[in-house]
Amino acid sequence: MIRRITKFFSLMTLVFFAISSASFAQNIINSVGTYKIVVNGFDWGPAVDRVIVTLDTKISEIDSKSISVVETKKWYTSNPSENFNRVITNSYLSDSKGNKVKEASNSFVLELKVSPSEGSSFFI
Repeated sequence: MIRRITKFFSLMTLVFFAISSASFAQNIINSVGTYKIVVNGFDWGPAVDRVIVTLDTKISEIDSKSISVVETKKWYTSNPSENFNRVITNSYLSDSKGNKVKEASNSFVLELKVSPSEGSSFFI
Protein backbone atom coordinates (compact mmCIF):
# COMPACT_ATOMS: atom_id res chain seq x y z
CA MET A 1 0.00 0.00 0.00
CA ILE A 2 1.30 3.43 -0.89
CA ARG A 3 1.16 5.75 2.04
CA ARG A 4 0.13 9.25 1.05
CA ILE A 5 1.31 12.08 3.22
CA THR A 6 0.33 15.67 2.63
CA LYS A 7 1.94 18.36 4.70
CA PHE A 8 3.73 21.61 4.39
CA PHE A 9 7.31 20.86 3.50
CA SER A 10 9.83 23.47 4.58
CA LEU A 11 12.56 22.13 2.31
CA MET A 12 10.67 22.78 -0.89
CA THR A 13 10.01 26.21 -2.33
CA LEU A 14 7.69 26.97 -5.20
CA VAL A 15 8.56 29.88 -7.39
CA PHE A 16 5.71 31.10 -9.53
CA PHE A 17 6.74 33.23 -12.48
CA ALA A 18 3.28 33.59 -14.00
CA ILE A 19 -0.09 31.93 -13.96
CA SER A 20 -2.28 32.45 -16.97
CA SER A 21 -6.03 32.43 -17.18
CA ALA A 22 -8.05 31.77 -20.33
CA SER A 23 -9.92 35.05 -20.00
CA PHE A 24 -6.66 36.95 -19.40
CA ALA A 25 -4.38 34.93 -21.70
CA GLN A 26 -2.25 37.97 -22.53
CA ASN A 27 -1.98 39.14 -18.92
CA ILE A 28 -0.09 37.88 -15.91
CA ILE A 29 -2.20 37.21 -12.84
CA ASN A 30 -0.53 38.00 -9.54
CA SER A 31 -1.82 35.77 -6.80
CA VAL A 32 -0.86 34.61 -3.33
CA GLY A 33 -1.21 30.98 -2.35
CA THR A 34 -0.19 28.04 -0.24
CA TYR A 35 0.85 24.54 -1.19
CA LYS A 36 0.81 20.99 0.11
CA ILE A 37 3.16 18.29 -1.04
CA VAL A 38 2.20 14.69 -1.70
CA VAL A 39 4.79 12.09 -0.73
CA ASN A 40 4.38 8.59 -2.16
CA GLY A 41 6.46 5.45 -1.69
CA PHE A 42 8.62 4.09 -4.48
CA ASP A 43 11.07 1.18 -4.74
CA TRP A 44 13.91 3.43 -3.54
CA GLY A 45 11.89 5.18 -0.83
CA PRO A 46 9.57 8.17 -0.39
CA ALA A 47 9.53 11.05 -2.88
CA VAL A 48 7.53 14.22 -3.49
CA ASP A 49 5.68 13.49 -6.72
CA ARG A 50 2.90 16.10 -6.60
CA VAL A 51 2.27 19.56 -5.26
CA ILE A 52 -1.25 20.88 -4.65
CA VAL A 53 -1.33 24.68 -4.89
CA THR A 54 -4.25 26.77 -3.61
CA LEU A 55 -4.46 30.41 -4.71
CA ASP A 56 -6.52 33.37 -3.55
CA THR A 57 -7.69 33.83 -7.17
CA LYS A 58 -9.64 31.45 -9.41
CA ILE A 59 -7.93 30.44 -12.64
CA SER A 60 -9.41 28.69 -15.65
CA GLU A 61 -6.24 27.04 -16.97
CA ILE A 62 -2.72 26.28 -15.85
CA ASP A 63 0.37 26.51 -18.03
CA SER A 64 3.21 24.59 -16.42
CA LYS A 65 5.69 26.22 -18.83
CA SER A 66 5.21 29.48 -16.91
CA ILE A 67 5.92 27.90 -13.51
CA SER A 68 9.20 26.80 -11.98
CA VAL A 69 9.53 24.46 -9.00
CA VAL A 70 12.74 24.80 -7.01
CA GLU A 71 13.57 22.32 -4.26
CA THR A 72 15.94 23.56 -1.56
CA LYS A 73 17.81 20.94 0.45
CA LYS A 74 19.53 21.94 3.66
CA TRP A 75 22.80 20.15 4.34
CA TYR A 76 24.76 19.67 7.54
CA THR A 77 28.09 20.49 5.91
CA SER A 78 30.01 23.63 5.00
CA ASN A 79 27.50 24.30 2.16
CA PRO A 80 24.31 24.99 4.18
CA SER A 81 21.79 24.56 1.34
CA GLU A 82 21.49 23.87 -2.36
CA ASN A 83 18.71 24.49 -4.90
CA PHE A 84 17.50 21.94 -7.45
CA ASN A 85 15.08 22.62 -10.32
CA ARG A 86 12.31 20.02 -10.44
CA VAL A 87 10.81 18.78 -13.71
CA ILE A 88 7.04 19.26 -14.03
CA THR A 89 5.55 16.29 -15.91
CA ASN A 90 1.89 17.33 -15.80
CA SER A 91 -0.37 20.06 -14.46
CA TYR A 92 -4.13 20.40 -14.11
CA LEU A 93 -6.85 22.32 -12.29
CA SER A 94 -8.06 20.57 -9.17
CA ASP A 95 -10.08 20.87 -6.03
CA SER A 96 -8.27 21.51 -2.73
CA LYS A 97 -7.61 17.77 -2.33
CA GLY A 98 -5.91 17.40 -5.74
CA ASN A 99 -8.81 15.83 -7.63
CA LYS A 100 -8.93 16.94 -11.28
CA VAL A 101 -11.72 19.40 -12.20
CA LYS A 102 -12.85 20.91 -15.51
CA GLU A 103 -14.12 24.28 -14.30
CA ALA A 104 -12.21 27.32 -12.97
CA SER A 105 -10.67 26.68 -9.59
CA ASN A 106 -8.49 28.16 -6.87
CA SER A 107 -6.35 25.01 -6.86
CA PHE A 108 -4.12 23.14 -9.25
CA VAL A 109 -1.74 20.18 -9.19
CA LEU A 110 1.82 19.99 -10.44
CA GLU A 111 3.04 16.43 -11.00
CA LEU A 112 6.81 16.14 -10.65
CA LYS A 113 9.39 13.74 -12.02
CA VAL A 114 10.90 11.54 -9.32
CA SER A 115 13.89 9.22 -9.21
CA PRO A 116 16.28 7.97 -6.54
CA SER A 117 18.21 11.22 -6.91
CA GLU A 118 15.36 13.76 -7.23
CA GLY A 119 12.35 14.44 -5.09
CA SER A 120 13.45 12.47 -2.04
CA SER A 121 11.88 13.66 1.16
CA PHE A 122 15.06 12.59 2.99
CA PHE A 123 18.21 14.63 3.10
CA ILE A 124 20.76 13.26 0.62
